[in-house]
Parts: sequence; structure tokens; C-alpha cells
Amino acid sequence: MGANGIGVQADISLKNIITDNFDMMVLPGGWGGTYALAENARVIELLQEFKAKKVVGAMCAAPFVLKKAGVLGASYTCYPGAKDEIDYPGYRDDIKVVTDDNVMTSQGPGTAVCFGLAIVERLVGKESMQAVKNGMLLDYC
Repeated sequence: MGANGIGVQADISLKNIITDNFDMMVLPGGWGGTYALAENARVIELLQEFKAKKVVGAMCAAPFVLKKAGVLGASYTCYPGAKDEIDYPGYRDDIKVVTDDNVMTSQGPGTAVCFGLAIVERLVGKESMQAVKNGMLLDYC
């Protein structure tokens, strides 16, 4: 059950995840879920595997999990209220989305669409991202 009573049903158990079957691992924000992810050994292991071969992403408070896994980039962003608890150098408050090599981070709910566009660009290409951006009138991203 999510933070706002929204149920989420997984398609596959974490223990059965094979990194090669996915392009990216993205963590949502919110402290409750963030703490749960940070305490899950399999999540930490998967983040390390994904960063080594693929792309990892986190938004809002979830860069906390990236730090715990030892995969947070030298430059990152997060929800401003999470910065002190993450307590890691390289925090950027001037950009909605930060891409540092194969680690992508975003500030929070209001930047989720911009984060999505950055993910589309990374995984599918600039042309596809631009088509989505134009079609959704996302000039602010």
C-alpha cells in the first residue's frame, strides 16, 4: 500500500529480478517508502548492479537510498527538505533534474514530468523526448 492508500501490485518479486531484463531502476520518493527501500538488502544489491551496467534514478527523498547503496553521483538533486538527511556533497538546488553519468535524480512531485522527459531522452533518444515534450506542451522542462 502506497503513502496515500494507493495499492501497487508488483509484476515480479525482487528476488527474481534479472538486471539484464531491464533498462533502468527508478526509485520513487516519500520517506516511508524511502526508508523501507534503504533497509532492503536486495534493493541495495540491485542498485549496485544497475549502476554498474545500466541507469539508476531517484526522486524526492529517494536519493537517500542511492547514497546508502554507494551509488549516488558526485552531483545530484533531491527534495530540498531531504538534503540534510541525505547529507552528501554535490547537492544541486538549481536544476530540476541532474544526470551524473548513469545516475539520474530529480527534486520531487513538481519535477516528475521533467524527470520523465530526461529518462525518455536517456533511454530512447533526444528526438523521442522532444516529441513528447512538444506534444505535452512542456516548455518549462
